[in-house]
Amino acid sequence: QLSPLQQDVVRKLSALLRVADGLDFSRQAKVERLECTTNAKTLSIKLVGKGDLHDEMHSAMYKAELMNEVYSLETIFE
Repeated sequence: QLSPLQQDVVRKLSALLRVADGLDFSRQAKVERLECTTNAKTLSIKLVGKGDLHDEMHSAMYKAELMNEVYSLETIFE
């Protein structure tokens, strides 16, 4: 069984992995890089890549719920 600290680490890494999976929604590696800014309450993630990134952005927003919870931030995708 994992310790509480290890469980916290697993939740945080899982949250990041879920968003990363959403960012590759089409499985075509459209997102080439991210530009991130943060303040006390929000994490803004700007997607930079090739083609229409709407589906990737929508999927990442859907999967960001756990990230918002474990990092206590609202995630905004641009």
